[in-house]
Amino acid sequence: MKTLQTFVIIPAKRLDRAKSRLSTLLKPAERRELSLAMLRHVIQASLNAKSVCRVVVVSPDYFILREAKRLGAEVIEDVSDLNAAVTKAMSWCAKRGATATLTIPSDLPLLPPKDLDNMVTLLQGRRGIVLCPSTDRGTNALLCSPPNIIEPRFGPRSFYKHINEAHRQGLPYLTYHSSSLSFDVDTPLDLKRLKVGRKGVFGESLT
Repeated sequence: MKTLQTFVIIPAKRLDRAKSRLSTLLKPAERRELSLAMLRHVIQASLNAKSVCRVVVVSPDYFILREAKRLGAEVIEDVSDLNAAVTKAMSWCAKRGATATLTIPSDLPLLPPKDLDNMVTLLQGRRGIVLCPSTDRGTNALLCSPPNIIEPRFGPRSFYKHINEAHRQGLPYLTYHSSSLSFDVDTPLDLKRLKVGRKGVFGESLT
């Protein structure tokens, strides 16, 4: 059984547009810092995953790209919408030897490396996709082997859209369930559920 050469793709919005739904609780500078803290955590967790070969951040934001490079990720500057940017990143990865891509958002404050390893293990050596739904039935992780096996359809209810696309193409797919990978921060309720330690280290559980 061949070992997958898995590249993680992390798309990230411009910082001045990030987390607008938290504007009732956080000032612009606070939303910016929260977004950066979560991005740093997701990059580090991805770099620490044993099954991940390379980590790629795709964003139109120069500051995000600079920070990602500082942390050890590779970067792609792209001003397209989310799905177009992910499609471009998948092709970029394939040209550089990736046999699989694992796309995850930049706002997963509880993400552990083991979740990424577990997803890759599910698909090891096989053709198909593995999905992890978000709490609102979006997609918080999309593992594709090969990278361009399916057109990304991130957005509202994208978990079902990805499954429907897999059915349409006759592709095998698996679902991976994880409370840590399913939890992202979009709303004031999400923020209230997130435990943050005194030094800004994200907690390991939800209240």
